Amino acid sequence: MPPEIGRGTDELFGLFSALVEEVDSLLGAAVVAPSKPHQYPDPARLSPIERRLLVRSVFVFIEALAYRLKQKAVLSANAHKLSSAESAMAKEEDYELDSDGTVRIRPARLRFLSNLRFAFSLWPRIEDAGFTLDVSGQGWRHLEEP
Repeated sequence: MPPEIGRGTDELFGLFSALVEEVDSLLGAAVVAPSKPHQYPDPARLSPIERRLLVRSVFVFIEALAYRLKQKAVLSANAHKLSSAESAMAKEEDYELDSDGTVRIRPARLRFLSNLRFAFSLWPRIEDAGFTLDVSGQGWRHLEEP
């Protein structure tokens, strides 16, 4: 594994830990036992401000995870499996021409759910991991609802 991938994995785990800690602190999570998952209180008991912070924290976590998965795919030794369009999207790049013919890179405008599906399709495909994001369930349908 190239050093930048290992460093990226460490950063991903650090990011994951920080965001989990943030959500835990917002929810006042209590660990029942080391072998059991967190037990969270009903979010309806949170104040409106705490609920907004919780939603923002969860979505920041999801977007950060998607971003890191795309970075890992681009930095992978198997990045050659990506098309130039996939590589540009993974880098969140879009292109335009100035009036003088100069190519300018600008940030791509990515829709949340499309970006998430894209991110979760890249890494498993270039690493032959055999993972497919399940978008058939009720949870995904709730995300799609306006």
